Amino acid sequence: MADRTARFSNWFQIISNIAIIIGLGLVVYELNQSRQFVHGQMIDQITSRQTDRMLVMMGENPQATLAKAALHPADLNERDVVTLDALYSHVVLGWGSQVMAGEALGLDLHWREAVPHEAQRYFGSGPGRRWLKAWSAGISPGFGSIDEVFELALRAVSDASESHYQGQYDLLLAKD
Repeated sequence: MADRTARFSNWFQIISNIAIIIGLGLVVYELNQSRQFVHGQMIDQITSRQTDRMLVMMGENPQATLAKAALHPADLNERDVVTLDALYSHVVLGWGSQVMAGEALGLDLHWREAVPHEAQRYFGSGPGRRWLKAWSAGISPGFGSIDEVFELALRAVSDASESHYQGQYDLLLAKD
């Protein structure tokens, strides 16, 4: 009977040790998840602050300035340039925050599909193309996914002609 109790005790100890190891593994996993969540929240807060600043810089009617850049770029004034810079910065900041949040949280936020479409929409005009090229030239390489964002954006605006956008706007403005 003592031999049987000793064997049971040994098995119980082995099972208890395995349970402790599994429990410790789960605690480490939960700590890692919490760290990723906090990192994502920090990125969101930084992005929100930047967005608030950019919205103030864009003023009350950034659409008018964007329309002027697309349809009458020669008429842009200094205020328009500041508005466009804030708007373009806001778009690029949005891309960066999507990439960083996705990487921090281990999520695929499908930014690779969104960037070319948004790049064509916002940076398809002459001023937008020049801004995007200048901005991307000022970014130091080696940021991994952020470098890929700019490559996708630059490729998107260089693949489509500027006259394509002008043609779209002309169709929308045509009187029937």
